[in-house]
Amino acid sequence: MLYLKNLITENTPITRLSNDRSMSEENKKEILGVSETDLEKQDDYMKMMYFMNNSWYYFKEEEENLGYPFYLIDELMGSFLAHKMNMKAITYFLARVKNKKMGLASKNFKQSGFHYYFGKQYYDIYNNNTNLSFAPFRVENIENLKFLCVSDENREILTKHILEMLALDVYMLQKDRKSANLQFEKNPISKYIDLAPLYDFSNCIPKIEEKSGLDLQEVVLRITDRNIQTLVKQYPYFANFLSSLLETKMSSTWEEICEFYQFNQNSEAFEEVYNYYKTKEESQRRYLGMYLK
Repeated sequence: MLYLKNLITENTPITRLSNDRSMSEENKKEILGVSETDLEKQDDYMKMMYFMNNSWYYFKEEEENLGYPFYLIDELMGSFLAHKMNMKAITYFLARVKNKKMGLASKNFKQSGFHYYFGKQYYDIYNNNTNLSFAPFRVENIENLKFLCVSDENREILTKHILEMLALDVYMLQKDRKSANLQFEKNPISKYIDLAPLYDFSNCIPKIEEKSGLDLQEVVLRITDRNIQTLVKQYPYFANFLSSLLETKMSSTWEEICEFYQFNQNSEAFEEVYNYYKTKEESQRRYLGMYLK
């Protein structure tokens, strides 16, 4: 089902997104800030870029996605949950492009003068500052964020924000927090480095499968049933933040999303999404509750 298409009403705000054809592929690459070796599927990302009214936007077209049928709904959910928890994250709005395709768009979050690095930067600095090869399952990776930071205060702030992101991704069961889906932001004056606003909350699975257990790919730490126990023990802030997320129900947040975008709450699409999140939040409370006792 095309959920957005079936949720919109005559009152739903929809932006007509057009493109300034004077912007070249090189302009787009400059805004992305990467070379071809730094970001997989760079061409696909550039096709998502629009320049309108002197601002850059990214547009995700709604299409059938059998693997992740709620992928665009999860974008809204992740953004809303992040803002409710006072995390930095992009804001989505509904948009339609020239071919009348519907989707979600967000404004480019990059601030002028700031420097931005994709998640791969963490691997590079880690490998340059330790005698160890990067091991994705090692909880100690979080401590090694210090190699990115200019001071202990900077490390504490970045660590806090990383833990918040990990907790949100665990709650939503995000399977795709790869290098391209995470950026660091460096202040040119203070030299502080922090997470850039979070984006790309799609590709979340509905529940933890018994056979495979918890297994979520992350830039800093790949989270599994084994290391989440260590993570909870070593970082009480992570445990408390995850507990708070469990109390922030996805089903009620979905109702808030529908109010905000003036979606049709008397539709089959609304009911399917509501039931999906209701089942998922209950499953997550049971499963993650084992580690948060």
